[in-house]
Amino acid sequence: MARVLIVTGRVAEDIVRKVVAYSGTKHCIDIVVTPIPIAAFLTTEYIALYLKKMGIGSGDYDYILLPGLARGSGKVIEDTIGIKAVKGTVNAYDLTDILKLDDLGILSPDRPADEIVQDMVIGSIKRILADIEAGLNDSNSVLVGGLRVPVNPPPIRVVAEIAEAHTLTVDGLVREFLRLAESGADIVSIGFEAYSPHPDAVRRIIPLLRRELDIPIAIDTSIPSEIDAAVECGADMVINADLTNIDMIKQVDSSVAIVTTPRDPNTHTVPDDVDTRVLLLEKAVDSVRARGFEKVFADAVLDIPLSTFKSILAFHRFKSLHPDVPMFMGVGNVVEMVGYR
Repeated sequence: MARVLIVTGRVAEDIVRKVVAYSGTKHCIDIVVTPIPIAAFLTTEYIALYLKKMGIGSGDYDYILLPGLARGSGKVIEDTIGIKAVKGTVNAYDLTDILKLDDLGILSPDRPADEIVQDMVIGSIKRILADIEAGLNDSNSVLVGGLRVPVNPPPIRVVAEIAEAHTLTVDGLVREFLRLAESGADIVSIGFEAYSPHPDAVRRIIPLLRRELDIPIAIDTSIPSEIDAAVECGADMVINADLTNIDMIKQVDSSVAIVTTPRDPNTHTVPDDVDTRVLLLEKAVDSVRARGFEKVFADAVLDIPLSTFKSILAFHRFKSLHPDVPMFMGVGNVVEMVGYR
């Protein structure tokens, strides 16, 4: 337990007192309200002189907790009255979490506590994710290229696409490939013209990208000749093999991951009804496996706004029924339809 003096302005006084009472902190807290109404207007020089005039000095407290937006360094206060001064949060309401800390000594005399706690949270999350990554194996993940994709995240893997890849120059293609990888994509997918086959471009592009960077490469196409070319050239994932085309695919490689969707083979559309969509997706997964592909991801297809929620229900329904099947979600279906102002 530490003896802490919180310094604030008149406007925030009630908030600070309520926060201290609500926090249930084990620290011994006193509060000093300065004549300055707005805490953000306080400077550390002013606070140092104000506390000195009050007769506060070394030994009276373990810490002085300053407003997060107070200008200047808390070291000025420590040099003046001999008590370590650290900055609290930018918003007084957020002091609750700070007062629950066992050791306020981790806070900074110069940076708001929000930033320090954020660093701690991020560090903690990174450690948790590292432990999860270390625990991934054949029983709980699917190997796509050299990347393990959890059957049940976290972590979530990100696939980013190079659209209309056949129209780009070699330099443009490589530049975009590297940009997506450097931006955080775990897998880079290449896309082509929707209804016009480009198998020769597939054979040219996949080996080209493979030489540039060793990350998994996917192809997003429903055209059988492009899928065959991709499998031949060593693509790690094929997106969009389903009941409409699975029997037309000639090249089968059990090491290639397949993303399948609930397209109706009669209408070539994805049904709106959740139960029908889930039933078709189940059939698609079984059909892809029956063809000899062992690594199958299920994509219930995320619909554009106005139908998005219903499609999310299909994802949930399928995963509830088949927790051992990894899922794929094309969020671009939604975000590309959302306008920005």
